[in-house]
Amino acid sequence: MADSKSDGKKEAGVAIVVPKISKTFTEAIDSMVLAKWPPASASAGSAGSAPLKPHEVRIAVHAVSLNFFDLLGAVGRYQYKYEPPYVLGSEASGVITAVGSKVKAYSVGQSTGRCVFTETIRLDARAECSDFGRVFNGVSRSRAAVCQARK
Repeated sequence: MADSKSDGKKEAGVAIVVPKISKTFTEAIDSMVLAKWPPASASAGSAGSAPLKPHEVRIAVHAVSLNFFDLLGAVGRYQYKYEPPYVLGSEASGVITAVGSKVKAYSVGQSTGRCVFTETIRLDARAECSDFGRVFNGVSRSRAAVCQARK
């Protein structure tokens, strides 16, 4: 991407979506679907679709992890309640594709990992700079999605 600052992208990507809160873990996994995200009916502020806030970055997601709390959320047993449909995931690794106007520590093209934010099981995601760290040479993308990256 030529523009290293907020790019104003508004197109839909693809994500693993939880369409409903299920009664069992098996039902939750069986109900998950690969879908365009955000849906056409979503608000302009959906992750990945709205212009970046000053301290946010957009990340092209390369690897993700599915954790116990993702499954707990899909059956309505996690401390935070999600309103379906929603996208799974809170940890990922990838490459920064755009940065907000006040981001100074990161730049387009840098690898990132261990993002603690929502909706990571998708092709692109967004996060506050404080929510992730750099991935060092030699660390695989799959390992970076689940291991603590350094700030």
